[in-house]
Amino acid sequence: MNTPVAAWESIHLAYSLSGGLPRFKLSLKEKLNAVTLISDINLAPVSLPNDNNPIALTFPFFFGMYLGDGYAYVRLRITNTGLLVIPILTIGQKLNSDARVLMNRFSEMLSTLGVKVLVNEVTRTKEYLGESYDASTVVLTIEGLENVFDFLFPLLLSLKEYWFWKEEQLNIFYNVEKHYAVKAHRLIPGLTYLVTASAIRSWPPTGDMTGGRRTRCCGAAQLRSC
Repeated sequence: MNTPVAAWESIHLAYSLSGGLPRFKLSLKEKLNAVTLISDINLAPVSLPNDNNPIALTFPFFFGMYLGDGYAYVRLRITNTGLLVIPILTIGQKLNSDARVLMNRFSEMLSTLGVKVLVNEVTRTKEYLGESYDASTVVLTIEGLENVFDFLFPLLLSLKEYWFWKEEQLNIFYNVEKHYAVKAHRLIPGLTYLVTASAIRSWPPTGDMTGGRRTRCCGAAQLRSC
């Protein structure tokens, strides 16, 4: 665990164990406990923050959660005056008491770093192999140009060597941030580039990962100055 490669393998292992199951059927604790069972190292049982276990959270731990269960993308929203560019990072977990406490602790930790966070719960059921199961989730969302690029993205950049399989998503943030820094996103050429040059190309997949609305891409012909 002392090298980026070891960290990559450990994180990837934890989230590949449930690869044949639908999303949100297993909790975070169930996934991580599976890793401790098959490890050659004598690992202690997983202990997540809860009301009786006030573990201090760190941004690297939050980033690890994003690697496993998060998604980053850029949404385009048409308004009466133009088109808004909205970077969004979300993390969803199976809804239970541990997940609820964990997400709220993340919110508290990130707020001390200047990042505004929304935590909400989505109640729903799904079917798997002909049987219904509880697919309710608790979702952490960070969005907005200033919120993401002025406060969150510098923290993400500090961990760039650990972007691993999320590098494509975060490179989209990087491209949009460059335009935001010089206010090019307010101009037709800048917005056109962001859409047509594939700087914005990552969208939540079908049955999106957080239970929220799916995003659609707007054509360059619809762009107007914000």
